[in-house]
Amino acid sequence: IPTASAPMGVAITPDGKYGLSANFGTKLAGGSTLTRVDLESHSVVEEVEVGGSPEQVRLFDGSLGMLNTASQGGVRRFDPTDVEGSLSAVVPTSDDPSDIAFVSASKAVVIDSRGAAGYSVVTLDGGDPGMTVVEQVPTDGIPYGICHIPGTDQVLVGIATGAPAHVVRVDVSANPSTEVTTYDLGNTASTFVINVTCSPDGKFAFAPVPNEDTLVVINLETDAVHQISGWSNTAPTYVGVFLGE
Repeated sequence: IPTASAPMGVAITPDGKYGLSANFGTKLAGGSTLTRVDLESHSVVEEVEVGGSPEQVRLFDGSLGMLNTASQGGVRRFDPTDVEGSLSAVVPTSDDPSDIAFVSASKAVVIDSRGAAGYSVVTLDGGDPGMTVVEQVPTDGIPYGICHIPGTDQVLVGIATGAPAHVVRVDVSANPSTEVTTYDLGNTASTFVINVTCSPDGKFAFAPVPNEDTLVVINLETDAVHQISGWSNTAPTYVGVFLGE
């Protein structure tokens, strides 16, 4: 299914009807659109201008979406069933907003990779633009990926660089947010961890370490960290988890 430029982040509505892609583009041809695709007819429903270099798009319950636009240094919200008609103005977060995690229908956390690297806690409401940055927290190192731990008010923030790289567990239930613990990913060489994923039951988290051909598994109940290795030339970058029958 063709998009206006090269896609980066992708999200699918819970009913499986629509897919959305943030079309970041390439170094030679930057992108600036969000594409909504009908997954039944395999056709493009909307190709909406959202601002330069959109990296990631995230959905909450199929009724609320957020995306970041790196060139504009912020995030925008929208209704996944009508992107163009509901797209908000940009709410600034940082020089380089990266991943996004919904904690609830009224709260999300945005990774700030540059320009005071850290994360921004954003509250959501019914107004316009419907988002307010209520807290910005610096991190030690460059963050990139984030995931919400299901059933909690906590998120995992991936510190992408360093030897070792880290995943920081943060409770955002109150302002200020609080750091719960930090997980050492065990890599001995410099790397860039771009993805952190939580299992739907909230028991485990996963972080691939590309240059060491390793998948790190974190037990979120015991805080134990395990490295799975033995592959060669795999350079894992993203991991997805599905718990089904």
